[in-house]
Amino acid sequence: MCWWAPHVRSCDPKGDGISSVDNLLDNIILRSCVWLMGLIGVAGNLFVIVSRMVLREPNRVHSFYIKNLALADLLMGVFLLSIAVHDVRFRGEFLARQHSWRHSLTCQFSGMLSTVSSEASVLILTLITLDRYLSIVRPFAAERSRASISPALAIISFLWIVSFSLSYLPLSGYFFQFFGPDFYSTNGLCLPLHIHNPFDPAWEYSFFLFVILNSTAFSFICFAYWRMLRIIQSSSLTIRSTQQKQDTLLAKRFGLVVLTDFLCWAPVIIAKTLAMSVGGGDCLSRTANTKINYTAQS
Repeated sequence: MCWWAPHVRSCDPKGDGISSVDNLLDNIILRSCVWLMGLIGVAGNLFVIVSRMVLREPNRVHSFYIKNLALADLLMGVFLLSIAVHDVRFRGEFLARQHSWRHSLTCQFSGMLSTVSSEASVLILTLITLDRYLSIVRPFAAERSRASISPALAIISFLWIVSFSLSYLPLSGYFFQFFGPDFYSTNGLCLPLHIHNPFDPAWEYSFFLFVILNSTAFSFICFAYWRMLRIIQSSSLTIRSTQQKQDTLLAKRFGLVVLTDFLCWAPVIIAKTLAMSVGGGDCLSRTANTKINYTAQS
């Protein structure tokens, strides 16, 4: 930053590709996308939740899972709208307010909300995939499990508790020496991805959440759908029950949901992995070279 070299006559610091010295969201395309995705995320998932509460569903367990998945995605829409609103508030003066914003309770809560949303979404997607897999591989056992919604309620409650716990742990204060004060404050979006500085404090936790956990979940999902497709192709249509045909149709439809979520998270996993491959020494050398170059210009 320019205060490292106060005698430099002309200093034009660059942004990080998302934020700049003037704006939280640096360009009009990014702002438009955040507003659009936030509004669609909130309105669309609210519609899914309300419609499934009003309409009678033949498969109550599957409908219950979908409503919780929609709730998880709705939280991401709320997060995006929060970022969009604060971008408007800080328009033209983000540099002067970025420190107070990144260390505010609102930013911390927004970062936690995005993490809750992403992890709950991944875990619930995995659960729904397992439910679809069992309904095709073991249809009779799956039919017995649909007799009561209580097991599904217990499992979903557990997944939400896990998601909240994983997200709140960096703010709890119990492991302050490990997480430090800036786990959700390394960038203006309050996202704990740590891509620009991949070896910030608690980088291991960020890597576990967004690479190991998500990659493991999506690997299982891909394997389960591959197995389901093999079973569907090998079984005769004439011997399938009506329930099995419905389960197969649901699996195909839900596969599109999984695909869209995977397309959203695959770039994050790849970017995070590539950032880690740079190495901590390179990050330090870039910072040192920046300071030296500014000083040399003076």
